[in-house]
Amino acid sequence: MIRPFATSAVILALALASSEPVLAQSRAERQSMGAERGSNGVVMGLAALAVLGLAIHAAQDDDDDKKDERPRVPARCLVDWPTHDGAVALYDADCLDLEYRAASRLPLDCAVTVRSHGRFVSGFSPDCLREEGWRLQRD
Repeated sequence: MIRPFATSAVILALALASSEPVLAQSRAERQSMGAERGSNGVVMGLAALAVLGLAIHAAQDDDDDKKDERPRVPARCLVDWPTHDGAVALYDADCLDLEYRAASRLPLDCAVTVRSHGRFVSGFSPDCLREEGWRLQRD
């Protein structure tokens, strides 16, 4: 519900901001129009800024709400992969594709590939996911 409001607010702000700018007019034109027309332009500009600020705030709130709606990343997909430098715990990408409906929304910045038992395996770093605001299940 907030997303359509934010979109409408941005469109309204752009429409108000693109209306005949008072600052671009010459001084003589502004004086001939009178102070009333000039003050209307200032009021419209301030209103456009207020609407734009509300739209940005609503969009940020909407993003925060989506973070809270995320289901927990399933613990059964957390695998310890042995490497030359010791074990690395990753959420297995194949398991997540099968078991986790939000797998496609996981941040690619958290994707990791390691070499284990002579092959490359891909997954997601639990620490990175936690830092990005994803909720992790515990068994």
